[in-house]
Amino acid sequence: MPKLERSFRELDPVLQRHGHQAHGLIEVLNRGQQLYGHLSEPLLRHIARQLQLPFSRVMGTASFYHLFRFQPAARHRSSHTSTKSKYAITGLFSHSCPGFS
Repeated sequence: MPKLERSFRELDPVLQRHGHQAHGLIEVLNRGQQLYGHLSEPLLRHIARQLQLPFSRVMGTASFYHLFRFQPAARHRSSHTSTKSKYAITGLFSHSCPGFS
């Protein structure tokens, strides 16, 4: 197993839950950011490979949502997300990921 594959093995449960299928992309991206703090290029390439998607689709999806970040978070961060945005994201996840709340 290549070193890159081993370094992201914490994502295996969410990848397996979705059968390594494209419909799990947003949940996999979210879990990747939770685990690793941000979505690095190697992580995005790993996700693309595991879901058998073009890197451009994974990057395009991740960059569409402003809650995903591509650099480590700053030490002090301020979030000005509106309540509407929070409800929209929660609705999106709860619709595509039963049990999400």
